[in-house]
Amino acid sequence: MSDVNLPGRTTVLLVITFLLSLYGHTDYLAWWFYVLAVFVCGWRFLVYRGFLEYPNGYVKTVGVVLASVAVYTSTGKQFSLEAASGFLVAAGLLKVLEVSTRRDAVVLVFLTLFTLATGFLFRQDILSGLVGIAILWLSCAAMISAQGALRSGMTPDLPVMKSSLILMLAAVPFMLAVYLVFPRLGPLWSVALQSESGISSLSDSMRPGQISDLTQSSETAFRVVFDGDKPAQRDLYWRAMTLDVHNGESWEQSPFDQQTQAFPRPVYSDPEASAPLYSYEVIQEPTAKNYLFSLAGTFAAESPAEMSVTGLAVSNRKVYQRIAYRVQSTLNFAPDLLARGSLYRYLQLPVAGNPRVREWVQTLPKDPVAFSRSFFRTISDGDYYYTLKPPLYPVDEVDSFLFDEKRGFCEHYASAMVFAARANGIPARIVAGYQGGEWHPDGYLTVRQYDAHAWVELWSGTNWLRVDPTAAVAPERITSGLRQALANEDTFLSNQLLSVHRLQDLQWLNAMRLQWDSINYLWSRWVLSYDDERQAGILKDWFGMKDLLNGLYLLAGLIGLTFLTATIVMWWQHRPEPESALVRVFSLLEERLRRLGLDVHEGTAPLTMLCEAAAYQKDRGQEDERMAFESIHAMLAEHLYAQPVGLSGDHDSNKDSKPIKTIIRQLRRSIRKLPKQ
Repeated sequence: MSDVNLPGRTTVLLVITFLLSLYGHTDYLAWWFYVLAVFVCGWRFLVYRGFLEYPNGYVKTVGVVLASVAVYTSTGKQFSLEAASGFLVAAGLLKVLEVSTRRDAVVLVFLTLFTLATGFLFRQDILSGLVGIAILWLSCAAMISAQGALRSGMTPDLPVMKSSLILMLAAVPFMLAVYLVFPRLGPLWSVALQSESGISSLSDSMRPGQISDLTQSSETAFRVVFDGDKPAQRDLYWRAMTLDVHNGESWEQSPFDQQTQAFPRPVYSDPEASAPLYSYEVIQEPTAKNYLFSLAGTFAAESPAEMSVTGLAVSNRKVYQRIAYRVQSTLNFAPDLLARGSLYRYLQLPVAGNPRVREWVQTLPKDPVAFSRSFFRTISDGDYYYTLKPPLYPVDEVDSFLFDEKRGFCEHYASAMVFAARANGIPARIVAGYQGGEWHPDGYLTVRQYDAHAWVELWSGTNWLRVDPTAAVAPERITSGLRQALANEDTFLSNQLLSVHRLQDLQWLNAMRLQWDSINYLWSRWVLSYDDERQAGILKDWFGMKDLLNGLYLLAGLIGLTFLTATIVMWWQHRPEPESALVRVFSLLEERLRRLGLDVHEGTAPLTMLCEAAAYQKDRGQEDERMAFESIHAMLAEHLYAQPVGLSGDHDSNKDSKPIKTIIRQLRRSIRKLPKQ
């Protein structure tokens, strides 16, 4: 097989298919991968044109060594998933350089399929799925084309694209059966990657400018589907982490966020209050962190969610895959789970720094509610400005922000309020997460990275109070979103000038954006988030099965039914063609003439057999029977040649053509009049 050269069109199909398989790897591949791809394609073209030869062993060895060194250095000089995938991509590109035989083609097809599979470790969006289907189609076509290569170097005229499509369509029922019923395993993309640079998410620390940088991204953070009533837009505060450690430059995540315990029963701060209960499902994108998203007052959640002592929903491992979980919240804070002795953490400040704030808060009330009102009044009455482009505050940041520049984003206002509250003796902490989101016409909520937000929680003595100082300077940020809040300075997604999220005023474009978002939502919910719990629900709702074992029985039955159906279809397509009635009646005539001792050999023409039969009846003196055979002879000749020929050789064009059924009927009647022996 290895000595058969590939035709040009097969080689082109192989190269195109492999290059398409690199789509899932584009987020982490270094620049030299693309240079290598251009070099390989250029060399292949020159080989095709006859200007260059295939690389020899020396060139191959040098290429492998250089590629290995480049992969090792460009992926941090350590073994990782990205390094292994990068080496696979480099090996495939080098294989493209030398592919010339059917054996090379088979190896390259396998490398293409492995490259496609590993690409899903990095990208799982619906576009990657569609590209993957196209690559499978082209890979199958390339394999058919390569295996059809003749030793002359040419390929037979096979419809490889059509044949490949038929094979894929035939596999769809089996694929759906396995997908729906086969026990769900953890996806490969749940493993940690070497680099988290390709994942947009909140950091576990907050410096001024970090959240404002994150809000320049329109990537989806998570989606939410409410079972019934929906909270108001101003109440959509999605808590991710609390920040309680201030080192003078940044706020760090509280270690209490990682301390979990069982979800408690809801206990409200006001026994007379009747807070509504919101039940919802969150479909969260990868964050490479442990935090999950939930509203305040969360008291129940499904796996993998657990509850931290700070009232957050957290995961027991970092989220490297898209996950779905259900949560119940009341929006009403329960008494804090922390011991009273732990509240001192929420009063800690650096020993020095920001002297003007420390002096100013001495004039403010000590009561948390009254303090927050005074702080709000200061912000709303002062000349403060909400902006994505605040100035730098290198020294005494809070002092410079509150009393000099007065320009900042949500993290500046939250940091200043918590610092002032602690300096005034009020336990306080920053909460980082997302606020708001976009309601889709289909009823679900999409929260994007530009909805990232930071706000404040003050300790009232019995529970935490949510306070958002951003509402004092930009209330439209809470009620309408970031786009409306930044309408005056036009900095919303300023680094994505052609983003469809900036062009929402174009109704036709916005309608297309919402439709595409709906498709991605369905993809996320029913494909990427299809876990064992959702599978169990489908088996119960659709098939009435409460046990996965019954599902396996169903799978086995579906597999058996699939193979049985395929067997029947293949037999039907290759079944022998039934003999026509005319062939059967002449076979009967041939058998009867042989019994009579006539010299009728296999393959004797029907007209000759009729002549033999007529002569036999003439010898017996049966003139009527002889004339009957001659009549049949004339009708058959007319049917076959449109020129009836008599036994004497004279053409008789005056006779009418008889239908074939008449010939068969008369021939059977004449055969019955022949002697059996």
